[in-house]
Amino acid sequence: MFVELVVSPGLLHYEYTSKVMLERVDGVVHGSMRQLLWLLEHRSTYTCGVSTTQLEASQLQHLGLDFIHTERGGRVTHHGPGQRVIYFVIDLKSVLAPPDIKLFVKRLSASVISSLRGLGVESYYNKDEIGIWAGTYKIASIGLKVKKTVVYHGIAINISNDLNPFKLINPCGLDSSSITSVKTLGGNADMRIFDDLFLHHFKKNFQCTYV
Repeated sequence: MFVELVVSPGLLHYEYTSKVMLERVDGVVHGSMRQLLWLLEHRSTYTCGVSTTQLEASQLQHLGLDFIHTERGGRVTHHGPGQRVIYFVIDLKSVLAPPDIKLFVKRLSASVISSLRGLGVESYYNKDEIGIWAGTYKIASIGLKVKKTVVYHGIAINISNDLNPFKLINPCGLDSSSITSVKTLGGNADMRIFDDLFLHHFKKNFQCTYV
C-alpha cells in the first residue's frame, strides 16, 4: 500500500483540514487520489462528533465557546497546540482482506501504544471508552468515519498540550479530570520523537510505503 505522508508545520484551522480531508476522501473513493496519512496540530478549537448530545452543544453555547460540528464518531473534545492529530484517508481494501474496521482500529491503536511506550508511557486500548488510556487516564481519542470502504478522520494524542480547555467540557462524555498527556505523566514529550516512532510502527503494522 502506498500512502502519501504529510507532516504540516504550524497550527492549522480545523475547517481547512476538514475541507482538504473530505476532498481527499472523494478522490480515494473514485481512485483519482492517493491514500493519505496527515500529521498536524490544530489551533485551539472544540469539535462535536455525531454522538454529541443537544445538552452538550447547549452548554458550549452557554459558555460562549466556539465549536465546530463534524461527522466523525464520538462526542465533544478539544484540539490545540501540543496535541498530535493524525488524520488518514485509507481504503480498508488496500490493507485488510476482507475490509475490517475493528481490525484497523486494533492495528492503529497498537501503533500508538508502541509509540507512547517509546516515550516512557505505558498505555492500552479501551474498547468500552474508545481510545488509548494510561492507567485510569485517557491520553488519546479516536474518531472515525467510513465512506464505502474508505476510513477517514483519525486520532488525537495528548503530547504536551494544555489540558485546561478540557475542564470546560466533558470530553468524550468523560469527567475532565480523566484526561492526561505524555508531559503530565512525566514522559518524553518531544513531538518529533513521537512522530518518528509512530511512522515506524504504522508502517510495520499496515505494511505500507510512504510517498
